[in-house]
Amino acid sequence: MCHITRLGGAGVPPSGASTMATRIEEHELWHHLSVPEVLRLAETSPQGLMGDEVNRRLKKFGRNELPAPRRTTSLKLFLRQFASALIVVLLVAAVVSLSLAEPLDALVILAAVVINVIVGFTQERKAEGALSALRRFVQYQVKVVRGDTEATIPVEELVPGDVIRLKAGDRVPADARLIQAYEVETNEAPLTGESQAIVKDSMELPAGTVLAERMNMLYLGTALTRGDATAAVVATGLNTEFGQIAELLRDVHEDPTPLQVRLERLGQGVGLVVAITCMAIFLFGIALGHPFREMFSTAVAIAVSAVPEGLVVVVTAILALGMHRILRRHALVRKLVAAETLGSTTVICCDKTGTLTSGEMQVARVVTPDEELEPARMKLEDGSSSLALLKIGALSSDAYVENPNNEFADWVVVGNPTERALVLAGQQVGIDVAALRRDFPRLDTVPFSSDRKYMVTLHELPGGERAAYLKGAPERVLAACASVHTLGRTHKLSDDDRRKFLRESDKMSRQGLRLLAFASRSLPRAAANLADVVQPEPSEFTFLGFIGIKDPLRPEVNATVRAAWSAGIRIIMITGDHRLTAQAIAEEVGLPAQAENILDGEKLQQMTDEELKSRVTSISVYARTTPHDKLRIIDAWQSRGEVVAMTGDGVNDAPALKSADIGVALGSGSDVSKEAADLVLLDNNLATIVAAVEEGRTIYNNIRKVVLYLMSDSFAEMVLILGAFIIGFATGEGLPLPILATQILWVNLVSDSFPAVALAADPMSPDTMEQPPLPRRAPILDGQRKLLVGLMSLIKGGGALVAFLFLLSIEVELDHARTVVFTMMALSSLAYVFSCKHLERSLLHPRTWNNRKLAFAVAAGFVLQLLVIYLPSLQRLFHTVPLTVGDWVLVASFCGLIVFAFELTKLVAARRLRVQAAG
Repeated sequence: MCHITRLGGAGVPPSGASTMATRIEEHELWHHLSVPEVLRLAETSPQGLMGDEVNRRLKKFGRNELPAPRRTTSLKLFLRQFASALIVVLLVAAVVSLSLAEPLDALVILAAVVINVIVGFTQERKAEGALSALRRFVQYQVKVVRGDTEATIPVEELVPGDVIRLKAGDRVPADARLIQAYEVETNEAPLTGESQAIVKDSMELPAGTVLAERMNMLYLGTALTRGDATAAVVATGLNTEFGQIAELLRDVHEDPTPLQVRLERLGQGVGLVVAITCMAIFLFGIALGHPFREMFSTAVAIAVSAVPEGLVVVVTAILALGMHRILRRHALVRKLVAAETLGSTTVICCDKTGTLTSGEMQVARVVTPDEELEPARMKLEDGSSSLALLKIGALSSDAYVENPNNEFADWVVVGNPTERALVLAGQQVGIDVAALRRDFPRLDTVPFSSDRKYMVTLHELPGGERAAYLKGAPERVLAACASVHTLGRTHKLSDDDRRKFLRESDKMSRQGLRLLAFASRSLPRAAANLADVVQPEPSEFTFLGFIGIKDPLRPEVNATVRAAWSAGIRIIMITGDHRLTAQAIAEEVGLPAQAENILDGEKLQQMTDEELKSRVTSISVYARTTPHDKLRIIDAWQSRGEVVAMTGDGVNDAPALKSADIGVALGSGSDVSKEAADLVLLDNNLATIVAAVEEGRTIYNNIRKVVLYLMSDSFAEMVLILGAFIIGFATGEGLPLPILATQILWVNLVSDSFPAVALAADPMSPDTMEQPPLPRRAPILDGQRKLLVGLMSLIKGGGALVAFLFLLSIEVELDHARTVVFTMMALSSLAYVFSCKHLERSLLHPRTWNNRKLAFAVAAGFVLQLLVIYLPSLQRLFHTVPLTVGDWVLVASFCGLIVFAFELTKLVAARRLRVQAAG
């Protein structure tokens, strides 16, 4: 395509003119102006700007660069670790302990906080460091015309009004309006998501033309794949389309993750229960005349018993372990809490280019009148019509291999995507394209244009004959043909043949293929150019066949989509491609692709947010979208309570990646998308998303196991102390605390923590991906788990209190009785931890015993408890005494009772749930 606009004598208006600043800010209107209007309003000319004017504009508009991303400071990252209700409760408990002159209690509580903060800070800082450098999507140098002289300058020094010159392979350094365009095609996939090359010219366009169809504009971050261009810069830095995306990223609000919400509610719930209970006891005791210090100490003891000090540490450890497991499966989690969010995902919004597809055009099908083949399955046979068609495709293309001596996988092919595909397909079946072009040298070319929709090349054959090869849109090529080559002979092309080939081309187009038709014509030896061949239109050609080109699906996509659907996760495709292309890809992937399931960007922009929210569940494919459209789609899903993941690799995906609950960037994508994402796929394999979701669900399942285990233990201690206080008050004689605060802290932080950490590494269940994802508002403790916590707290705390009263009644010393109760509370927790692994399976199920780490942790907890009881130094610290054989029989009986009660409660609750599900 060649379109050169005559500029006449457009000059530079006076520097005081006010029109430029207004129009520069309204950069969306540049495509609607003619070239002379662009030059006038941009206050420039084909000769470019002068030195003084450049400096003035550089001061006015700033350097052509984007601001570096705001990096999270170490201090902010450190303070972020304290943003948890549970942490706040622990800090309050530590302060209260210090006020009561109980420094040991305070130190133990603060140790739990410090461990949580250090682990969380270390993991998130490591992830931040893995993606520390944001490399801007611009080239370093650009050719610019200033004062009618061409110079090469750093792109940062470009200003609005500069005239730049670009060629194939150059990256566009700013938004610019084309002045002259010769055979220009661009790759705009990073900005618009459009996978096919875009043909450009300098003709003015209607004011409402969408960004993806502005053929006279060049945009920062895109690249020329073909041709030569001269353009006037109309926007730099943050004023570019790319810059607007950067601004969107600044404005996007990051909501807390589902886990953060659930833990916050859990912490608030625990804090509220503890505060109300302790305050009521304190006021009740004071009202009845009990000493202030005694009541305050009792209230603090109850508070300490109810707060699971080890929970924040273990949850952080679970997330850290999950991050490492996900990393082993080739995905980098950038934020600790994001590891669990994957498991809660209910909707995945996929960008098509580079996510569902490879982002590289390839020949998918070769169709001749004799055969229909795929290049990968073609046999190299002389005389094969498909092989001949691929040779003509290579000859009529300008793409070339830059490093043909390297391995095929390492080749760098220069040219527009369509012609690169033709050359690679020829090389793939054994054609030496360089040798072929030497044997069939090109003598003349009529280049492709969007008006003509075809390209013609003239070649000299080895015997001295000449041949013209025609390549282009099927309807234009068939219109130029008078015959067809089939079965080794040339026949007249009948009207029936023509209709048959057009039906075939329509069929292939509906399959998402970009179709090229080919034809040839023999010419006399004297033919030196194509003037006679194409005037007024090509004619007398022989039809040879079609080549279908597409951006192919990634090999793992179909299996990934099926796995996601089976896991209850909706897949939504969002693309900048045309509606028909998007529909064909959706059908191939296996997404719903009827008319009611597809919405294009133009209709989407006409819809209100409320209309979109009402229709969003029925739409599985969005075509011709903009970055803002993606944000609206994500918001619409999130407003329905869904947990949304967004996958992508382009610059245009960055705002949506940041807005989504979990942003997933491809490892081969832009650095901008990686910086905005929560998860980066290091191997570009979409199956890794399913693996990461599986790990995320395992992380959350393990968190629920830990919470159930620790909460049932903590509230049992609360029942124990509260029960002792009530009995003492009722009898009027007072009752000593059955367990000391230091002993409670030991159970919660040390004895329980080893099994809890082992639960963090509990193996993945085989049916993890067969379960539906949990709703965003689903609590960590559901009805079944609350029942277990309540009953086990009553049974365990009440049973321990009965044992304590029994021991006192037979005049066992107080420290001895407390040691027995202390040991009961510690070892019964170790005994029923295996029951917490699977609520739907009994203790006898083989899968209950598949965690060796848990067995070792229980053994370690038992040994630690023995040390507290029998080691003199620890006896003095924790006020314990050695236990007798009779004591151990009592402890063992108590542990057996607790395990039996836990298993019975599980069985009753499971049956109740099954009855509810059946009803």
